Amino acid sequence: MIPPPTEFTPIDRKVVEFVDVVAGIGFRVIELEEGEVVPQHHHDDYDHATFIGSGKARLWINGQYVADLKKGRAVCIHAKDEHMWQALEPGTLIACISNAEMAEQMTKGV
Repeated sequence: MIPPPTEFTPIDRKVVEFVDVVAGIGFRVIELEEGEVVPQHHHDDYDHATFIGSGKARLWINGQYVADLKKGRAVCIHAKDEHMWQALEPGTLIACISNAEMAEQMTKGV
């Protein structure tokens, strides 16, 4: 059991983050450096997949350690599940993927 970080430094640089809609699918992409954290959050209205495009990331869902995922792996995050990511390698790229209808919510960070 690996507990989620309770203290971490907020990201103080511009991360590569954008939302694209391609073929009816919304992609929110975030690039993190080793140790950086996407703080715990949830989405009320939609499930989504998260794909690790490069590097390696640690995932917690509802405060419970789930896995360390390396590039090429994906996981489903259900609506309302609190989730948190921590990059374990430099240049870790995380892509959250959902249907295009959710793209506007993703741009608002919901």
